[in-house]
Amino acid sequence: MLTPITDDLWQLAGDHRLPGGARFPLRMTVVRLADRRLVLHSPVPFGDGDAAALATLGEVAHVIAPNNYHHLHLEAALRRFPGARAWVAPEVAGQHPNVPTTILDDTAPTAWRDELDQVHIGGAPRVGETVFLHRASRTMISTDFAFHITRPANLRTRMILRMVGVAGGRLACSRAWNFLVKDRAAAAAAVARIAAWEPTRIAPAHGEIFEGDVMAALAPTLTRIAGRKALAAAPA
Repeated sequence: MLTPITDDLWQLAGDHRLPGGARFPLRMTVVRLADRRLVLHSPVPFGDGDAAALATLGEVAHVIAPNNYHHLHLEAALRRFPGARAWVAPEVAGQHPNVPTTILDDTAPTAWRDELDQVHIGGAPRVGETVFLHRASRTMISTDFAFHITRPANLRTRMILRMVGVAGGRLACSRAWNFLVKDRAAAAAAVARIAAWEPTRIAPAHGEIFEGDVMAALAPTLTRIAGRKALAAAPA
């Protein structure tokens, strides 16, 4: 079921099952542009009812696979909406040879630049995430940049969240970034640009909406992505 976040923003919830019985919430964010075209960020599996609900909001024109782990349902979404354009993070290029794709970069395309900004987190090629900002609501839209799982599904899930440093229902960056980042300077530059957005909300793919000073909440764990420079970049 589509859940409204704020004007022209919704999420559709899914479920990501891990080996051993752990389960992470998985959410697709839907952005409605001024021309009433829809952007699907990090598509999840959805059925006929969900597709019909999307159709009431507008025309699905863009489907985004924003990182190297959030592209598995891209082709299924495109089959639902064959007129949509597929956008993929650079690291996803070539993984979907059966569909035409356009590579995301640090410059928002004409299709949404007035309403969405974007930053590619360089220096972490294994994840290759592009983070977005919904300008009007100052909502950051991300996948694995940060987690905010306040209601773990079971004990196995709680154990994994504790292991990767995102337990306790807090907004946090995973310890996985410690080894995913290969170029701290590039990652720090990306985080500085994200901090300059001063987002007041984050819509993560894994977890619930967080309202408040996003960068201040993330500050204790941003060093996992960009080292100490991330703390200096975060607004006071």
